[in-house]
Amino acid sequence: MDGSGNIKQVNNFYPSGASMTERQTGVMSVGGQSDQGVQPYKFSGKELDRMNNLDFYDFDARAYYPALMRFTRPDPMSEKYPGISPYAYCNNNPVNRMDPSGLTDYKINGNGYISDASSLWDKIKRLWNGPDKTDKLIAPNGNTLTMKAGTMANFVDKKNSEGMKIGQSFEIANSDVAEQVHEFLSENVKNVEYGVVDAVKSGMDNSTITSLFPKNGEDLENDASTIAQKILLSGADVLQITHNHPIGYRQVPTTDDKKAVGYFNEYFPNSFIDYRIYLPKTKTYLYYNENGIIKTTPKKQR
Repeated sequence: MDGSGNIKQVNNFYPSGASMTERQTGVMSVGGQSDQGVQPYKFSGKELDRMNNLDFYDFDARAYYPALMRFTRPDPMSEKYPGISPYAYCNNNPVNRMDPSGLTDYKINGNGYISDASSLWDKIKRLWNGPDKTDKLIAPNGNTLTMKAGTMANFVDKKNSEGMKIGQSFEIANSDVAEQVHEFLSENVKNVEYGVVDAVKSGMDNSTITSLFPKNGEDLENDASTIAQKILLSGADVLQITHNHPIGYRQVPTTDDKKAVGYFNEYFPNSFIDYRIYLPKTKTYLYYNENGIIKTTPKKQR
């Protein structure tokens, strides 16, 4: 469409991205062979390269051949999905998915469980951020947080004896990014407590984010305090333990929160740990000890 609102080009595609018809300035061409000069960006917003009549799409990290529904090079993250061909386009499910860059998006369900959208066989449309090679965390309300590809790693799901998911943890190798992820989860997922344990392992900054799914029963082995205890016993240093109090929950440290501080003071007296509660309603942090609140600070402006 031009600046006057006149339609200059119309494209119709098969689900794979192969051109069905293309109409330009009133001229219909079957097979999409008309001049692409008006608008070369077509399927999924990607540029169609018709050099030598090969008709490849530039999908940032790789070229895509829609006639075969295959990429020309293997997926650089194919080791994560051994059951899927490294050349396949959006897991061979183009009706319900989009795969413009070959990286990873994560979706959060209503219970707070985070899953890799690229491995779900349901109607989740993958959202991507183009050539900057990013992952996205997609909340139940549709809000998204964009991160560098590979930011979230080492996912561990906790299940009860009946096989029901009751908790989850994953790692982020940057405490500032982990804080942003924790804030995003706390602000966009209801009734789920998330914790962050910031530690230094082998001289490197590393954060573990944990979650408790109250609808399925608390997983006491997956709360932030227990994870912190395991890290300290492994010989690493814990610098900070943060958890959120969901909106509608008590906005001050609970008795259990303060008891946890007393436990660490007694059994790990040489550890100097900051304890925080993030309140998503007011977007503030409460620093506390075993006696109560020490100070309140606002969320960082990023």
